[in-house]
Amino acid sequence: MRKKLWLMMILLGVVLNATFNLWAESGAESPDRSVGAKEPTLWDEYYAKKSVLEQGEKETRTFNATDRLTLARWCLQANHQTFTAYAIKELLKITEKYKPSSPDDAVLQQTESLLKQLGYVKSPSSVDKHNSQWLTPEKFFEVKEKEVKKLLEQLKSKKEETQTAARNELKIIESVYKIRACVKALDDSNVILREYAVNELKKSGKKNIVPYLIKTGLADKEEKIRTGAISAIKMLDPKGEISTEWYGYYMQSDRSDGGQIRVRAARGLAETGNPSAVDYLIQTMYQVHLTIRASATRLNPPAPNLRTLSPNLGSVGRPAFEVPDMDYWSIKTSIVAPAGIGDGYTLDDQLNVLGRSLNQVTNQNFGSDYGQWVNWYNTNKQINNKAETK
Repeated sequence: MRKKLWLMMILLGVVLNATFNLWAESGAESPDRSVGAKEPTLWDEYYAKKSVLEQGEKETRTFNATDRLTLARWCLQANHQTFTAYAIKELLKITEKYKPSSPDDAVLQQTESLLKQLGYVKSPSSVDKHNSQWLTPEKFFEVKEKEVKKLLEQLKSKKEETQTAARNELKIIESVYKIRACVKALDDSNVILREYAVNELKKSGKKNIVPYLIKTGLADKEEKIRTGAISAIKMLDPKGEISTEWYGYYMQSDRSDGGQIRVRAARGLAETGNPSAVDYLIQTMYQVHLTIRASATRLNPPAPNLRTLSPNLGSVGRPAFEVPDMDYWSIKTSIVAPAGIGDGYTLDDQLNVLGRSLNQVTNQNFGSDYGQWVNWYNTNKQINNKAETK
């Protein structure tokens, strides 16, 4: 039985061998080259190159910067997000493991050049300034902002030498890294820090910080800081493209400050010379008039002979202006603005400032006569509307 089994196995082997020889002689491809075989992928190539690199480092026990740079370049040429990340990883390893005075100096230079092309920034180490670290632009920005915040805190020191050292360090830091920290410093309780922040923001040349400076220019307790902020606004936004709207906002807001912010905002609007300031100034006159009317109603019977005008304020659209006669209007001089901090302004004072501001913008001189200003505004608005229609 065993002999039969062995004979059958031998016979099967002979048959299979003969079949294979016939197939080979026919010129057919080997199985590993058949159409269904899987082509090498980028991943296959990557791991093949990486294994060669790791094997070489394992055998020589040395860091092969050249081979790693070659792998990084291959990853970049693959033009794939994942492989780009691997390339950055390899390039950063070269900068970390490379030592000064190494024979691989040319490799390091090429590596740093590639990192710069990828947007990375070289930053001195906070521990050892002779060493450097490569950071993404976002991370570098974050590091620089933290450095600025730390130096700004040192400006609050009572020691003059600490303040001087901090100022010297801040001088060599680019303005772009100081903006957010300085904007936040505008609300700090320290006068020195607020004054420094205003000066730095003025140097930045950025228009988008004007709203923050307007708040400081109108509401800061220190006159020198308010003056500095207004000066910065004039330089950053000379035509009032941004400041007009914000001055108008603060001027029309109800505040228990004795009218100080309203008066400062009206003066700021006048200095912009922007024609759109007229809308805000006349509307604020209307608000002051309403305050006078409400107070007068409590003191005396309602004044007779009120007449109503309805100017077209466009985007500033508000309710109709009510123009009182002279008997009623004279009551305004006896009404005082709500009590607030510092020296307040009577409602009459506020109207006078608004009138002077309107005069500065329009070259018309109606003083604080609200009725004449509204009539002039309506007339000119109609003329302008007809001109635009034509």
